[in-house]
Amino acid sequence: MFWLYRLAHQHHIITQYRDAEGLRQRATPEQILPLLRAMGTPLDQISEAFATLKALQAIRAQKGPPPVAVASPHQSAKLLWSLSKDCTKVEYVITDEWGGSRSGGFSPGELPGAPRSSDEASGTRQFYWESPRLAVGYHTVQWDYCGQTQTTLIIVAPQAAPTPDASEWGLFFPLYALSSPSNWGVGNFTDLERVAHWTHQRGGGFIGTLPLLPTFLDEQYDPSPYRPISQRYWNEFYLDPDRLLREAGNAPPRSPEFQRALADLRQSTRVDYRRGMALFRTLVEPLASGHRSQAFQEWLTKHPAVHDYARFRALSEIRRTPWNTWPQEAVGKDFASLSSRIRYHEFVQWQADRALKDFSEHAQRVGGGLYLDLPIGVHPDGYDAWRERDLFVHSVSVGAPPDTFFASGQNWGFEPLHPDRLRQSGYQYFIESLRHHLRYAKVLRLDHVMGFYRRFLIPESLSVKDGLYVRYPAEEFYAIIDLEAHRSGTTIVGENLGLVPKPVDVAIRQHHYLGTWIFPSTTTPPPDDTLSLLGTHDMPPWAGFWQDASESQRQQLRDWLGVSDPNAQARQMLPVILERMARSPSRLVMVNLLDLTGETSPINVPGLGSESNWSRKMQRSWEDLKDDPTIHQLLERLNRPQNPPTTGGHS
Repeated sequence: MFWLYRLAHQHHIITQYRDAEGLRQRATPEQILPLLRAMGTPLDQISEAFATLKALQAIRAQKGPPPVAVASPHQSAKLLWSLSKDCTKVEYVITDEWGGSRSGGFSPGELPGAPRSSDEASGTRQFYWESPRLAVGYHTVQWDYCGQTQTTLIIVAPQAAPTPDASEWGLFFPLYALSSPSNWGVGNFTDLERVAHWTHQRGGGFIGTLPLLPTFLDEQYDPSPYRPISQRYWNEFYLDPDRLLREAGNAPPRSPEFQRALADLRQSTRVDYRRGMALFRTLVEPLASGHRSQAFQEWLTKHPAVHDYARFRALSEIRRTPWNTWPQEAVGKDFASLSSRIRYHEFVQWQADRALKDFSEHAQRVGGGLYLDLPIGVHPDGYDAWRERDLFVHSVSVGAPPDTFFASGQNWGFEPLHPDRLRQSGYQYFIESLRHHLRYAKVLRLDHVMGFYRRFLIPESLSVKDGLYVRYPAEEFYAIIDLEAHRSGTTIVGENLGLVPKPVDVAIRQHHYLGTWIFPSTTTPPPDDTLSLLGTHDMPPWAGFWQDASESQRQQLRDWLGVSDPNAQARQMLPVILERMARSPSRLVMVNLLDLTGETSPINVPGLGSESNWSRKMQRSWEDLKDDPTIHQLLERLNRPQNPPTTGGHS
């Protein structure tokens, strides 16, 4: 048993943790064995653990340099090597992002050894090598030693992400839920511009929405924005088809059947993703197939990877099954009709990128910006899981252990990244995903920020409660985030709600990310290093919360806010809450448009099927909401001068 636990630690498996009630949970062999197998260690029984561990240690004893190292602008990177004593010469070339390089070499025996640095039985030695001082950025070191060639990525990053220059408030809303006679029954990027302009006029500094990444909206149906097809492309469902047709200047006539279908989409109280996407494609796919502008061709040249994504989407539409069931060889009939589908997906990605680029540039000119959300995972049947399949741990899902709100725990239905394979790849996938969002985000929320420190993994053969935490190289993630956020000037928000280990909250403060503070969950004022909210996408709007709260909860909030009327209800409480949030030390305050309109139904109820979530429209149209004087008055509460930060902070 001892050797099994040692082997688990070598694979970053945390064999004991404290649950939501503070009780210590210790892993059993029945939990450890399937997770070890999924992570690449074939182990049939406990008795094999000792031999497997010794074999692994022998391999790692001569592994050479680490695949990734982190340094600050004022320090050298310090790399711990493990190498055979017979190896007497190491040569290297350090290449930076801009093509500059420098070379050098050393004799391992002349460098300082690590504690317990020698293993006489295996003839190996551990020692430290320090890099020269390097500029902020990514540096690749190619090593040549004893007939081997390896690489190390050195990340030289600022020690923290940028923080907002001043306190601001923003308006949040699910883009799909914004109904208007001018759209097709779902909010689009043109609506995003309208709301941003209106919010800026009211004094707001940014607008936020759910992830804008592509989802399955056909036969492989799953509209959840937190299980996207990819973290590196946009959801074409949010394009404004009328705008595309106007720009093209050749809008085809619309049949009576088309007009009736469009009317149904607009009148429905829920977004009909399948019908909406089908109608969108009847007009946009022909437009894409005939489009040959120089701007489009230049964009394709600049973004060559989009062709691979488009080809995957086209194959998915033709084969209509998850990618892991596809035949290995190419099927002739698939490729006969791929051309127009590929062109369509390339075209809509170009248009979505254009729309967000125009939005971002305009927001920077007038003041304002976009709050985006980076999910922690992707759909197991999607493009990223297909293209980067070696980076994922298969037959395992990410979730959360049982807690007060979810007695059975949660299974989020996507596969985790493998911590070692991600490091070996130099984090390229994560860097690309992050950059995709930071190009256009003034504020970026990191969903489940604890996932950079540890993730709760559930082998498919076990129940949720039998999952285990696996540790991730958090400081390497943070270094990448800090570096990329500084380059884009983006404020980083970490979603640190629920059962979060203390080191995560400490790291958030050290790296100047804003934590997340939810008003109804506490009667303690927020510290300044937070984003203050009335709720999240997994919680009901304010009126719904008040409706479901106990009388003791309501009175506790009245007392904290100094509301003397014992009969004060949600609509009377809201102005007081908004003013309290505005006067709090929080750097950012964000209010949900659903809170302002008094709606009670949540965006998402964890555990319900996709047909019930992510589809409810706002009960009132945007044209009605934007001219509502009550909403104007509520937002005016957020414009009152905020108190200077007095607690927490990043001094």
